[in-house]
Amino acid sequence: MKAFRSLFARTAAAIGVAILVYDLLTHAFLGHYLFMPMVRRSADDLAAMMVLTAESWNDRWAPERPEFADRIADDHGLRLDPPITGLVPLGNSSSPYVAALVEAMEQRTGTSAEVLTDRHGAWYWVDVPVEGESVRIGFSADRLGADPLVTLYLMLALGSVLAFGTALVFVRRINQPLRRLVDVAGRIGQGEFPDALPTTGPDEIAQLTTAFNHMNTQVRQLLAGRTTLLVGVSHDLRTPLARMQFAVEMLSPDTDPKLAAALRRDIEEMDRLIGRFLEIGKGFSGESVEELEISTVIEELIDGVTRLGGRCEWVGRHACTVFAQPLALRRILANLLDNAVRYGGGQLVTVTQRCERDRCIVCIADRGPGIPDDEQEAVFRPFHRLEQSRAVETGGSGLGLAIARQLADANGWEVSLRAREGGGSEAVLIIPAGSRRQAGKGSAPRTATVAVRAQEV
Repeated sequence: MKAFRSLFARTAAAIGVAILVYDLLTHAFLGHYLFMPMVRRSADDLAAMMVLTAESWNDRWAPERPEFADRIADDHGLRLDPPITGLVPLGNSSSPYVAALVEAMEQRTGTSAEVLTDRHGAWYWVDVPVEGESVRIGFSADRLGADPLVTLYLMLALGSVLAFGTALVFVRRINQPLRRLVDVAGRIGQGEFPDALPTTGPDEIAQLTTAFNHMNTQVRQLLAGRTTLLVGVSHDLRTPLARMQFAVEMLSPDTDPKLAAALRRDIEEMDRLIGRFLEIGKGFSGESVEELEISTVIEELIDGVTRLGGRCEWVGRHACTVFAQPLALRRILANLLDNAVRYGGGQLVTVTQRCERDRCIVCIADRGPGIPDDEQEAVFRPFHRLEQSRAVETGGSGLGLAIARQLADANGWEVSLRAREGGGSEAVLIIPAGSRRQAGKGSAPRTATVAVRAQEV
């Protein structure tokens, strides 16, 4: 039933059913008010001719009857020489014409009537009562001409095919532009900016496409302006920050050492925040895609964490080549690893990486206090922190996971958090295979692909 939830299926079904119901009602009206009256009129004429023929046959002398039978056969196609055996009842339900003929015969003779046929079904016979006797008269099955039931079925089948065919063509003309809009909207959500869509089709669809193209341009300009402003402001702040650093170093020896240390920590924190903002700007700068061995990248990051005193272990290492933006991949993994070490409570952080046929999966797990289920998506929002004191010692800036999610979305990857069995949290990065897309003219592919090697390292 899921297929019928789409606009295409629902609209096509609605139009097709409406046309089919109209077709059925049209045939019903034609049959009741046109076809059946003509059938009854024709059957009554044949019944009258058969009764008249039987009466004329009964009035003639025996020597005259053969000549009369030949003349009736030539002029009217009726036979008066029925076979002696082999006739069976035809049944009134076999044809509307037969039923109408039986009804007409009964009205004219005042007695019950029945149509008989031979085993080949080539001739039909009716017994006509005349003055206490019965005259059996036959007429050819070809006399009926058309087969009403077959004609009705063919007309219904043709009407159904045309109805649903027309509905599919009509709805497809509406559905295709909408599907293109959905596809382009998804690509814009991943940070891509495709070319403008063609403004074809009905006026309403063309107007919608024009508005969407205008929105696409505005979003592109807005993001470009935001990124430029963010990078520019962050870069310009580095100059006064450097002067502040220089001023702190030039403080007199009489300055309180605790105050000087606090100023240095504040300056370092400001510099770190500025670096985070620059990361966001660089993450959407259209970095070129390169072939990377992801295990090498993970190994370098783990070595860096270990040198700084963090406890980190790599298990389940597999060779896996990905085509990705190097800085984006490193930022995501570094932010996830830094988050696990920071909130892991000093316990061992484990990193697992495996390659499957259609994706590469990296898991970074810690044994910290964990993240509540209702907060596992909220922590990916910029500046959102579980610890609300805003102190650097108890939490970061709230940008690490936000940057990881934005970079992953821009590349078509998946980043998520989940509770770890036994306590703690597990961050998961999934890089799908075979989903490379073109970001636009003159830009590199924004989505990585994976080449899996079976060899375990």
